[in-house]
Amino acid sequence: RTNQLFGYTLARRLFGVYVHYPFCSSLCSYCDFPRQPLRHYTEELLPRFSNSAIMGKDPLLSAYLVELEAYAMMYRQARVDTGDGGQLLFAPGEDQLTSVYFGGGTPTLVPPEHLHDVIHAALGLFKCADSVEVTVEANPTTLNPQRLRDLKTAGVNRLSMGVQSLDEASLKVLGRAHTSRQALDALEAAAEVFPNHSVDMIYGRPGQTRPSSGDRSFTACCPPAPSRTSRSTSLRCPRAPGSPQT
Repeated sequence: RTNQLFGYTLARRLFGVYVHYPFCSSLCSYCDFPRQPLRHYTEELLPRFSNSAIMGKDPLLSAYLVELEAYAMMYRQARVDTGDGGQLLFAPGEDQLTSVYFGGGTPTLVPPEHLHDVIHAALGLFKCADSVEVTVEANPTTLNPQRLRDLKTAGVNRLSMGVQSLDEASLKVLGRAHTSRQALDALEAAAEVFPNHSVDMIYGRPGQTRPSSGDRSFTACCPPAPSRTSRSTSLRCPRAPGSPQT
């Protein structure tokens, strides 16, 4: 939707905020996203930057809050050439935040109260749609019933779980720290708290020659929905490095 103001075209956009947490307990062989071992933060960065914390907050959390505010200020002043001599002025009163997404890395290693602070800041800095989807990526080993409840209390309303495979040998090749049983147990627990959830699987993995193997993994992650109709499970299948058949 557009309208005119002082010669500018005002454009309404629906947009999201992505927050990257780059630390993991262990590093998977296939992942090419920016990431570091968690000990790099706890043993090296945390002591170095502890004095930069704002009001006693964790320095990484402080950095997120400062950067969010900086981006919000830039966003309010954004102008984009349209190519025909005009300009689009993106006004905060016209735009609407529709999603906040915590990716990684393993953002479920972040204390839920820190996630709450970032979510609260994002919702306060931007005009929001009537319903804002707040997603956090998760590994099965970082979840338990209490952590799931804490995530929901923090403001998360969607979970994206990285399972990647339910074949034990493939999990070892991929460098995953969980077993297939742990993944299924975590998924079952997550579905009780987050009806809106998704599962990441890698298909066409190195050494995987039978499509039915992957199909069985998908089927196990998508059991028949119980009597409640709110549950939704989706699957994303990224490319596995070194596997042209992915």
